[in-house]
Amino acid sequence: MQEFTERDFGNLSFHDNLLRGVQIRSDFDQDQSDLVLDIDYIAEWVCSDNGCEWMVAAADLTFHGVTGLKFSIDWHDDRFQVYTNGDWILDVKRELIVPQLVHLDRPYWRWQFVFATCSQLTFCAYGFTLHLRQNPIRHKEQSLPLAART
Repeated sequence: MQEFTERDFGNLSFHDNLLRGVQIRSDFDQDQSDLVLDIDYIAEWVCSDNGCEWMVAAADLTFHGVTGLKFSIDWHDDRFQVYTNGDWILDVKRELIVPQLVHLDRPYWRWQFVFATCSQLTFCAYGFTLHLRQNPIRHKEQSLPLAART
């Protein structure tokens, strides 16, 4: 399986990746927390005159040394008549924190996720690991059926 880090950030795109789940892992021995996002990562857009298909893999996007976490989910109520199966990431932005007061041995970043809905996710972290849990699968949709995810 493939793995990427914050050093690869400029070469990665999270546009139209489906957010499937969120987990916070607190490690009291290391005095830090990780934020794990379960996503359908689009590794490649395959477009031709006949339209587009996508190479998609189930992935864990884990941010390390998280502080200042703000997360709200807003899928709109629309009178509770609209089916929603997750939230689509439109963009991920980062900004270097200067001066920083934690993890002084490395750059520290403010991360902001832009979603298709009104959901919000911002936090600070020194880096991330993107771990593809499977080889990308060519699919006609931008996300995988649950049964195809490992």
